[in-house]
Amino acid sequence: MMSWGLLLSIVPSVIAMKVLDHATYYGFQEYRDRCTAIAAGKLSTADGSTITTHNNDCVECDIRITKVPARDWPEGSKRPIQPIRAAYPRYIERPEDSIHGPDYYIDNVDMTLYPWNATEPYYFIDQVRHTYAYTLGAYAIQNEKQVSIGESTCSSIFVATPVFDGGKAVMHLETLTELALERCDTARCAIQLMGDLAVQYGFFGPEWDGNLNAAQDESGEALTVSDPDEAWVFHIMPDDTGASAIWVAQRVPDDHIAVVANQFVIGDIDLTDTNNFLGSSNIHSIAERHHLWSASSGKKLNFMRTFVFSPYTDGMQAFGYGPNLTDAYPFSVKPDKPLTVQDVMNMNRDQYENTEFDMSRNLDAGFFGDTLRYPPTSVLKDPVNGISYQEYEESLGFQRAISLFRTAYSTVTQSRRSLPDTVGAVTWIAPYAPHHSTFVPIYAAAQKAPTSMNVGSQHKFESRSNWWIHSITGNYLSRWYQHTIGDVQAFQKELETKMFAAQKQMEDHAKLLAEDNAAAVIDLITDFQETTAASVRDSWWQFFYRMVGKYRDIYIVENPHAESFSSAFRFMTFSRSWLEIMGFWGVPGTPPHDKTTPMAVKPINVPTYDTMKAYQHAYAPYPAPSVFYQDSTDAVNEGSTSDGGDSSGGKRRHMDPVNTAVPSAMPTNSPTVTSTVKPTTAVAQVISVTSGVFYGSIVAGIVGGIIDHAGHDDFVQDVVDTIGMEDQIQLTDILKAFVERFHKDLNQIQNAQI
Repeated sequence: MMSWGLLLSIVPSVIAMKVLDHATYYGFQEYRDRCTAIAAGKLSTADGSTITTHNNDCVECDIRITKVPARDWPEGSKRPIQPIRAAYPRYIERPEDSIHGPDYYIDNVDMTLYPWNATEPYYFIDQVRHTYAYTLGAYAIQNEKQVSIGESTCSSIFVATPVFDGGKAVMHLETLTELALERCDTARCAIQLMGDLAVQYGFFGPEWDGNLNAAQDESGEALTVSDPDEAWVFHIMPDDTGASAIWVAQRVPDDHIAVVANQFVIGDIDLTDTNNFLGSSNIHSIAERHHLWSASSGKKLNFMRTFVFSPYTDGMQAFGYGPNLTDAYPFSVKPDKPLTVQDVMNMNRDQYENTEFDMSRNLDAGFFGDTLRYPPTSVLKDPVNGISYQEYEESLGFQRAISLFRTAYSTVTQSRRSLPDTVGAVTWIAPYAPHHSTFVPIYAAAQKAPTSMNVGSQHKFESRSNWWIHSITGNYLSRWYQHTIGDVQAFQKELETKMFAAQKQMEDHAKLLAEDNAAAVIDLITDFQETTAASVRDSWWQFFYRMVGKYRDIYIVENPHAESFSSAFRFMTFSRSWLEIMGFWGVPGTPPHDKTTPMAVKPINVPTYDTMKAYQHAYAPYPAPSVFYQDSTDAVNEGSTSDGGDSSGGKRRHMDPVNTAVPSAMPTNSPTVTSTVKPTTAVAQVISVTSGVFYGSIVAGIVGGIIDHAGHDDFVQDVVDTIGMEDQIQLTDILKAFVERFHKDLNQIQNAQI
């Protein structure tokens, strides 16, 4: 069977060209906020629960986990739609018009940090008479009816502008998830409601102005949605008018799990199969209108290949799965064995340990195998150390793992048919990066969120906060990762084993109480999660103190009771491969004198731009298997040539599969080879830059057109002639500038030694 590390390694990046700022992007932007989500069907888990997950990878997110209470609303009430705000404080509300409850009252906001104003709605829709209680983080997580949600941002070819910035779209994903959990008691209801509201009012992503590349790279969204019986994956994006939405959902087979890592994963769709698919009625008509798919082809529309903007993520996605790592990633897979909640928690903690991509075993892991990769400060600040923002953007960047230093929190939800809703709806939440944290249980039906999970911000240290002690411990111990991670994992296992045992006892008691005294059950679960979260926090403080005593500089204190300190410690060891690369025994790459062969070392990343060919040219002995995203033209033009020859629409970049296995380690003595990477042919397509909507398939067309047209001006005119827009003169100037910059960058790639 497949490696979970490989399946979960579909991680985000951008491989598109920037048209608006006339720049070309080939690299991987590790600093961008990205999330990973998993959905597990009820037969894929050991206890029969459905599961959703969410690693909320967010630099500035409000770290508080809160409780939105159930409410009855007067007839004729309006539900306010509020702006997106990830940072603390997520919402600031007055008690008289609050919709999120006391946790967001203005009196509960730390105004010593900054004098924020109350959140003001920009739109209103009709309110329903009753809304359910739910757990809320950056997105709505789980409600009292056991409907659960995880999130992962994706790219799409359309971008819409919100109504408060001159556009037509009203709904963003944060509010859609809240509305779904306020109003729905099944996953199907939640999906249909979110889709219908987005179609009616319009949908927009977190970015919409300025950089076209960045906007398209985040204009789509994916959710994992579950109830006690079903698990689904839901995709949504703006439509081509900027006033509506396109959406689709596919049910995860009961004995499967699905993973979404910032890339649409739903392929061929069949909306007549309502047991397994839901979707908007406009999917096919919009695809046909823009020549992305044709009903006459006789083939099903492939949602991912039709509407995704970035067809690849990073170099790791060039690896497929299967016996020879050559098959396209599937929508879902059947696990080797039924998964426990602890198994899924460990997936959220994954650093690709013991796989080809183990992030603790390479040059960029440093002395002691640190798996974290920090971006140069010039990415977020003014240029420093001679590295400009533009230079970083054009780099390959660093690889990234699933658990990151900027993960605000990680969730694993359970929806359990075997238990009443008051007990069955539980979310395990790890504040901070889950590989340096402990998951604590939070029940959607509890009276309030645990205090230690609901205090503090990233602005300043807060000793009462669970998030802060995990952050402190992670920051301290990451420096010596390969030495300290064993202590961390053993401590996590110890705490979580005790928690699961205590939880079982509590829930057994709750089931007995539920028959006669529902109020007592709510008191019981509220007290349990409060004391459990506080105990975890306090235990981590004690663990931190022990680790400070055990690890410092290059010492590991193993016997604090030794007669002298020299007998109490041992030195930390370095990675031999790291010493070789740094030139410890001579020129970089020289092994110790008693060795004849250097240790295997892989590159820190590989170009997202024609990844397979880059591997073939730069690392000739290291074969590159077939890519995840294949050519989509077969759904459009039966007569198209495989290299993107003369065809008339929908063509995207194509890479020929290489059916070879990946060796266990890359040879270190690979000859340096000059890259001859270049994009294959594509056909220029329609561009619309109207009503706040950017149609991104211009990128694929420009790339192929530039290569195929000897005369740049002829190509530009060909593209402009297809547009029929009033601002053709301005667009012509943009395209000419883009062509010039593209050829400059392409020459640099072709002449570079990768």
